Amino acid sequence: YEEAYVVRILIMVPIYAIFSWLALRYYTYAMYLLIVRDMYEAFALYNFFHLLLLMVGPSGPAEQQRRLSTLPPMQPLWPLNWVKGWYLPGNPKTLYVLRTAVLQYCFVRIICTFLAFAMESRQRYCPDSMSPQYGHFWYITLNSISVTISMYGLVILYEIVQEAKSVPHRPLLKFLSVKLVIFLVFWQLMALSLLASANVFTSTYFWTADNIVNGIDCFLVCWEMLIVVFMQSRAF
Repeated sequence: YEEAYVVRILIMVPIYAIFSWLALRYYTYAMYLLIVRDMYEAFALYNFFHLLLLMVGPSGPAEQQRRLSTLPPMQPLWPLNWVKGWYLPGNPKTLYVLRTAVLQYCFVRIICTFLAFAMESRQRYCPDSMSPQYGHFWYITLNSISVTISMYGLVILYEIVQEAKSVPHRPLLKFLSVKLVIFLVFWQLMALSLLASANVFTSTYFWTADNIVNGIDCFLVCWEMLIVVFMQSRAF
């Protein structure tokens, strides 16, 4: 199964690059292309989560639980270290909580995608506005909260994998390459959207402020994927 997970993760880069170029070329359909592009992000995150578990125990859940039960207590990262003390990586509840924290983003992202399509068809999405009366504000807000929780759970799982001494798998480079695509690209688009809502970008005769935001984002993503390709060539 490891090869299948790796291939699905590696495909994320060409998908991001191709869909970003298409959105840049056919900018009138950019919203639909970018939403479909971002849906694959959730699928890649799901596969990376299971790839990390395979690093702990390649033969399956029984070996994973056995190896995790040998690990010492660990302290949560900030800010949960102020709420909860030490936790046991070998506790089945720990893995259940991490699985829920990471994989909830897959469902939230897909649901938000279909809601965005529905709101756009009724002209209630308004991607160049951050007003709460339009769907784009809630789309960004829900996805921001969800991706932050998911990445937090992924970081904790990565620490557990490191503690399990899975060094030959190069988990750090794998983790950074996936996190760079998912986390950086998401917050990059959000930052550009906030600038658009603050009227930093001025509409032209041919391009609206939203077209400019998507154009800048897609242009940056196409170049950023080159960096990720070099990282993944070393990591995988």
